[in-house]
Amino acid sequence: MGVKQNEKTMWLKIGIPTAVLALLFSLPWITISFSTIPIPQIQYGEFPFRLEYEINGQRVVVEDTVICEYDGIGIRHGVFGVPTAKYIKWKQHLASNNNGYDAYILLLKISGNVGVYYFVGDVRFYMGIDDYSNEDMPYFHNGRIYSAAYIDQSGSTSIKADELLEKYGIKIISWEYSDPIVNTFK
Repeated sequence: MGVKQNEKTMWLKIGIPTAVLALLFSLPWITISFSTIPIPQIQYGEFPFRLEYEINGQRVVVEDTVICEYDGIGIRHGVFGVPTAKYIKWKQHLASNNNGYDAYILLLKISGNVGVYYFVGDVRFYMGIDDYSNEDMPYFHNGRIYSAAYIDQSGSTSIKADELLEKYGIKIISWEYSDPIVNTFK
């Protein structure tokens, strides 16, 4: 009798904590699977823009279009891969696909994929996401550039306007972009 009682006690000591841990790890997945988020009514948009800049005294004009597309629902993960929230996924690229980066215009190629780029704006701005406004638009505000980006294998770094001119001979003249759509979510 004593051996069977010890076996039961052992299974309880192992089984209960295991069940609690399994519940704790599966609860976020269960919660996320039953949660819903509103879907955008407008799921595709094209937004023409015009960028004019000087590089070493030579004027360059870039006219292109930002293309934004709804790409489904994603799940954000937190610590240990535990799901924390659902979010709307978007795809964004330039119609010309001139440099392989989704939302950047190459201003100056330094070597390989290393260069100075201008950010054309976030898909969430163009597609009418409420928490994005004109203030979240690219680096050119009220007639002056605040910065561009230096991108290399380790990521990107902002470059202030004075450094952009002094170090790379680049001056942004004008930035004209399309207004965002008015989107609704259901």
